[in-house]
Amino acid sequence: HFICNLVRQKLIVAIDGIVSNYHANTKKLVLFLPAHELHELSLLFYCYYLKQQNHQIIYLGANLPNIDLQPIIDVYQPDVVMTALTSSLYIKNSKNLIEETAKKNPSILFKIAGTQAFQLSKSIYSNISCFTSLKDVLRFVP
Repeated sequence: HFICNLVRQKLIVAIDGIVSNYHANTKKLVLFLPAHELHELSLLFYCYYLKQQNHQIIYLGANLPNIDLQPIIDVYQPDVVMTALTSSLYIKNSKNLIEETAKKNPSILFKIAGTQAFQLSKSIYSNISCFTSLKDVLRFVP
């Protein structure tokens, strides 16, 4: 726990230190973890990586209440919504949130990472796709 918090702090400082130079191809991304998802390190890494690529990031952090996601999407109008799912205890809640939000926002790409991402790999919504590995994440170009 101590080491994870040290890494978390270092990532946050590194993210804050990135100077963004937005351009015509800049994409807007919302990164969040659903309610009861607390494993934030992977999402912070994705935030760091994507911000280095000069994308606009709204980082909502861990344990976002379900009710808060859609209003943020309505205001920010992102190109991509990205999350990581690791908790099997609340996967049904997370899956429902993502599918309902994807259904309401068919023009937005929903990218899912984490050990429970496979739960959404056969979603009926074509705007939901899952990363299969860290290499897959690193190859992702929004």
